[in-house]
Amino acid sequence: MARQRCRCGRSPLGGRGRDHWGFPLELQLGDDLCAETGPIYAAYTTGQTIVAAVCVNRDVRSGQVTLLAPCGACQERLALWGSDVEVGVADPMSATGWSSKRLLELNPFYWAAAHT
Repeated sequence: MARQRCRCGRSPLGGRGRDHWGFPLELQLGDDLCAETGPIYAAYTTGQTIVAAVCVNRDVRSGQVTLLAPCGACQERLALWGSDVEVGVADPMSATGWSSKRLLELNPFYWAAAHT
C-alpha cells in the first residue's frame, strides 16, 4: 500500500517489559526499512530480549486497523531470539481479528531450525 494510505507501527516487546516503537522508512529507492527494523536493532544493541512483536496498520482513508505479520527479512532478524518469538498476525477466524503465532508456526520449514 502506498505510504499516504497507511500508518504502521511495530513494537517488539522485550523480556523485561520494555517496548521499542518503530515506524517504516520509505525511501522510494527500493531499499525501504520495515517498521520493526529500528526496534529490533535497539533491542539488540541494548541487550534486550524480544519475546513478541506486533505491527498495527491503519488505513488512513478507511480507518481500518489490521495486524501485519513480519516480512521474511524481519522474521530472520526476530529469529535471533529464537523460533519461539511470538508475532501478531491477521486472523479473520478470531473474534478480535488477530492471533499470536510463534515464528516457527509462520515458517515451519525455517532453515535455521535445523541448527537449534
